[in-house]
Amino acid sequence: MTAMDEKYQLEFTAEGKARGIPLKASGAGGGIFALLDQETAYPLRLQAAVGASSINLEGSVYGLAELSRIDARFTIAGKNLAALSDPLHIVLPETARYRLTGRLVRAGDLWQFEGFRGTVGRSDLSGSFSVHVGGERPFVRADLKSSLLDIADLGGFVAVNPAAAPVRTTQRVLPQEKFNLERLRRADAEVKLVAQRFTNREHLPLDNLTAHLTLRDGVVQLRPLNFGVAGGQMRSNVWFDARAATIKVRVDTRFERLHINRLVSKAEMLQSALGTIDGEAKLAGNGNSVAEMLSAADGNVALVSAGGTVSNLMLALAGLNGAKIVRFMVFGDRDATLHCAVAGFDVTRGVMNTNVLVVDTSDTSITGTGSVNLRDETLAFTLSPLPKKPSILSLRGPLHVTGTFSDPDVGVDKATVSLRAGAAALLALINPLAALVPLIETGPGKDSDCAQLTASIKSTARAADAAPVPNNKRLGAAS
Repeated sequence: MTAMDEKYQLEFTAEGKARGIPLKASGAGGGIFALLDQETAYPLRLQAAVGASSINLEGSVYGLAELSRIDARFTIAGKNLAALSDPLHIVLPETARYRLTGRLVRAGDLWQFEGFRGTVGRSDLSGSFSVHVGGERPFVRADLKSSLLDIADLGGFVAVNPAAAPVRTTQRVLPQEKFNLERLRRADAEVKLVAQRFTNREHLPLDNLTAHLTLRDGVVQLRPLNFGVAGGQMRSNVWFDARAATIKVRVDTRFERLHINRLVSKAEMLQSALGTIDGEAKLAGNGNSVAEMLSAADGNVALVSAGGTVSNLMLALAGLNGAKIVRFMVFGDRDATLHCAVAGFDVTRGVMNTNVLVVDTSDTSITGTGSVNLRDETLAFTLSPLPKKPSILSLRGPLHVTGTFSDPDVGVDKATVSLRAGAAALLALINPLAALVPLIETGPGKDSDCAQLTASIKSTARAADAAPVPNNKRLGAAS
């Protein structure tokens, strides 16, 4: 008889249900007399299937009937971690296919999965996970790390099931899946996640992630939820209350030094752009999905860029300046100095209306008005480019950005806009623009270009007021 035979003298199989989930198990254990000894380690080797999840365990248990103590090597794999939420009576996120191996230890009411490593979807994952079952509700604690994380594997944190087959029944972009309120209320949790970098399979400009989630009595806080984005940072605090039938949510986000040339993947005209974007978003709403929350949101959003360079060809295209487009196509592009770019929105019941939208460069000033409707995911913007140097082929007509998030459209207005109307539009921006100047990171002893733009707007407006205006070019009239 081998040492292995002496250790595992009994073989067994079992089949049934665990909290309504099909269960099959087989394995081997120590001698029959050892089953009666509650104080001595009992060797156990187990292979089990719980629904679509597989479990392999080899180690020692104490008190086989109640499993009061466990110390074993443990591997768990399956299609979706959330499938274990009901049999374990805790809350686990929706995930892609996973496989994790580590040490499983139980001491009384505390279960610990220590030093585990493995994969979830295309992501690597390591860390520790524990569940304390002795209180009013189970308490889950996790400390997770990933050196390479696929953003698609985070779907469970925004009510999207990454393990499900993609079935697109609508053209909506915002996640429509409902959060499971019962699961959010059944356990308390504290989860930390640090990801060093992203695979960026979806061509998103994400660099890294630090998140700390707490769940207490149906109230969730993500504080912080920090992403490295386009060489900068997006720092957020998120709070939502799932105690009532409809979740209440608040989001406070700060954008810091997002690099313009990294924000949009494969946008060739932005690759030579230099400069960064700062800003903030403060929103509050309610709903049981991300789409519902945003469609009811109130608050404000502000984005500012002060200084840098931007493609002059892109500005020429925005202004439909035919002479410049031909010249750039023949002789090559050059960059214009970006003085300032500002976008500010007031958000009411899911509709983001501009209170300021201006881009000012050494070559062109672009002003705009419009809205983003988060309820039906539509766009409605009018952009008016004003070249700073005359050109016989410059149309000086506004552009209309319309359509949906999934299918935006850009069209040209047939009528042109007078210089007086453009100056008046700039004048209307003075107060909102001044309100956003404090968002700009300028460094000590340096005046912001946005502050200088405010002064230039006033000067332009005074000059326009002093100039004679033909009868057919009254304020706001098309020429």
